[in-house]
Amino acid sequence: MIHFLSDLLSGEKAADRRRRSRTGLIVWVLMLPVLIGVMGCFELPAPIGDPEKSRIDPAMNGIWIDESGDFSGIMLIFEPYDKRTWLVRWMPLEDSDVAAATVEPDEQESANTMSEDEAEQVSTDTTPEEQTEAVPSDNDAETGDDSAPVEEVIVWTDERSWLEKLEDGDLVAAEGIALFKTWKTRIRGETFITMEFRVDIDSETGMTPRVWWGAKAWVTEDDKLAIHFIDNDFDDIEDGMSRRQLERVIRRNHDNDDLYFSDGPMLLTRVPLELYDQVKDIVEDSGLAGSYE
Repeated sequence: MIHFLSDLLSGEKAADRRRRSRTGLIVWVLMLPVLIGVMGCFELPAPIGDPEKSRIDPAMNGIWIDESGDFSGIMLIFEPYDKRTWLVRWMPLEDSDVAAATVEPDEQESANTMSEDEAEQVSTDTTPEEQTEAVPSDNDAETGDDSAPVEEVIVWTDERSWLEKLEDGDLVAAEGIALFKTWKTRIRGETFITMEFRVDIDSETGMTPRVWWGAKAWVTEDDKLAIHFIDNDFDDIEDGMSRRQLERVIRRNHDNDDLYFSDGPMLLTRVPLELYDQVKDIVEDSGLAGSYE
């Protein structure tokens, strides 16, 4: 889990760092404490249930996006692997305009300083959703020269939903993609899922699974996928406990709100079938799959 969070948060791939704009970096920096604090609470000492005895729920099959919650912009792809398990892709999304709007450090100064003609052209060409604000440079503040050039910062605001941006083809995969083997277990009449992080490889443990997230999951009456993660800070959950010990804790506390992440469940919107081609492009561009054509 530590390796996964490290990769997710640091962005080790140089190509990704070069593509990401300063705006995108700022967003991710602001999210770091949230991701570390929240996702660290998901990790359980053992899986829940036995995948060999599981049966997937067809109602959960498909592609889902968190449109407005704590993980807004996260896409989960629940792809049936067999009758018992899913292959789940956890995929953060971002605006493709953000990824494409990179300015190299040595080009920053010239790119941020516009002439009056250029500023007028921007004002003419931008849409109502694009707002331009002038920010004095540090030198201007020191000299008090009101006639000195100002830096132009263009801020784009986008009121479209994540589904609308997906339909328009304006989304790409961000850093933090993960794969999980996922199965469900019934406890006290409720469905719980285990998300087993794959593939975590090192010389000490080989490919032995050692990271599991657990959650209560259900499809709501308005066709949302609700995933309420178990909080490993719950008093009865202890490091090193076995699967059966963990299941006993869940059985005793399945209706105890303290067992779950306090901010409530993720509520994900189903992606309609007609948008699967857009999702396919994102998955292929991310390197998680190739095109078989």
